[in-house]
Amino acid sequence: MLEFKEDIYNGITVNRTSIKQENFYNDLKELTAFADGANKSLIWLTLSSKDGAKIATALDLGFQFNSCSEDELVLVLKLQDFYVPFMPTHTVGVGGIVVSNNKILMIQDKLKSHRSIYKLPGGMLDTGSSLEESIIREVYEETGIKTKLEKMVAVLNAHPYRLNKSNTYYVFKGTSKNR
Repeated sequence: MLEFKEDIYNGITVNRTSIKQENFYNDLKELTAFADGANKSLIWLTLSSKDGAKIATALDLGFQFNSCSEDELVLVLKLQDFYVPFMPTHTVGVGGIVVSNNKILMIQDKLKSHRSIYKLPGGMLDTGSSLEESIIREVYEETGIKTKLEKMVAVLNAHPYRLNKSNTYYVFKGTSKNR
């Protein structure tokens, strides 16, 4: 049987290192029967991009897609009526109001159809980055200006956004460090 750990929500998470190509169907079926008999709520299964052949097997056993990243796919099997959050539910963007010499820094939109539009420097939050790290990085990437953040000044939400998700956009005020 596949190795697993229990979580605080009465679910189990399959240990990725215990997943082998041979006997995967039988191992997963055995784990599913065990979890069902133990009255568990759900099973989380994460497969790497190298485990592509195992996806059909998991789907055949009732698992459903939950989320994915560049190199892994998370599937879940609900054994009981249980709320399972789908991730991601939104994207996160950041923008900066950078003040220097009593002027606000603006950039020209790089989309060809919007060349006359000026906007705040900003972009999307990178995986594993904080809001502050992301806005400092985005302002620098788009303008070459290093920024010292002072405070968050706005939170905006747009829905629907890309892929019919919500986008939460944080705006920070800061000053140029390039003086």
